[in-house]
Amino acid sequence: MADITKISADNWDNLMELYMDIYRNSDGHNQTSCPISSGLSNTFGWPNFSILANLERDLDSFLSKISEGIDQGMLAPMILVHPELHNHNQITTIFEKNNIRQIGQWPLMYYDLNSSLPDYPMPNNFKIVYVDTKERLADWQQVASHVLFNDKSIPLSYLDTEKHALFVGYENGLPAATVSVFFAEEYSSAHMVAVLPEYRNRGYGKLIMRAALKISAERGYMRCFCQSSKMGLKSWLALGYKISGYVDIFWKIGNPI
Repeated sequence: MADITKISADNWDNLMELYMDIYRNSDGHNQTSCPISSGLSNTFGWPNFSILANLERDLDSFLSKISEGIDQGMLAPMILVHPELHNHNQITTIFEKNNIRQIGQWPLMYYDLNSSLPDYPMPNNFKIVYVDTKERLADWQQVASHVLFNDKSIPLSYLDTEKHALFVGYENGLPAATVSVFFAEEYSSAHMVAVLPEYRNRGYGKLIMRAALKISAERGYMRCFCQSSKMGLKSWLALGYKISGYVDIFWKIGNPI
C-alpha cells in the first residue's frame, strides 16, 4: 500500500526543486528565507509567492521566525504551506493576526507510471509537438501565459532538455494547448496545462496531459506529480491521478488577486 504521507512530501520536494531551478535560471527574482522563502518578481507571473517549509523541531523558534519574517516584509502576497502543516492552528493564528487569510488549497496529485497510460484518439486536425525551437517556445509562452497569468511572462525562456520538456498542441497549425514537464532527481511533474478558451471541450487537455505522462514513463520515472487547482481537479482524476494531500494557500489581504 502506498505511503500517502511520503508521496505528499515527495511531491512538495519536487515542486521546490522546480522553483529553485527556475530561480537559478531567471533574472529579476529576489529570494528570501525565514523559514518562509520568497521568490519575488515584478516581471513574471510565476513563480511569485512565498513558501512555508516543513516544521522545525523547535516549534516556538519556528513560529517566532515566521512572525519575524512577516514583520520584516519578507512575504509575497500568496503563501504556500507545506502539506505536513495542513490546518496547523498556531500558524493559522499568526497569519490571521497579520491579516493573512486562507483562500484555498491545492490537492497534491500523483500518477503511478507503473500502470498503463490512458489511451485517447488523436483528432486528425490536432497535433502535439515537442518544443525544440524558439518559434515553438514562443507559441508555448503565448498560450500558457494567456490562460494562466493574464498574459504576464513566464520565466521559462530557455530550452533545457535535461530538466524541462515543453509541449504545444496545435489545431490546424495554430497553438491551442500546452504542458510543461519537470524532471527532478527522483520524480517528474506536470505543470502549465493550458487550453485557450476557443479550443476547450475538445479533449485537448487530456491529450496533452498524456504527453507529459508518456515522456515521464519513457525516461524511467515511477511517478508523475502535479498540484491541481479546483478547476483542473476533475480532469486530473479522470486521467488516473490520485490525491495524496493538500497544500494550504494563504493570501495577504489588501493585495490584488
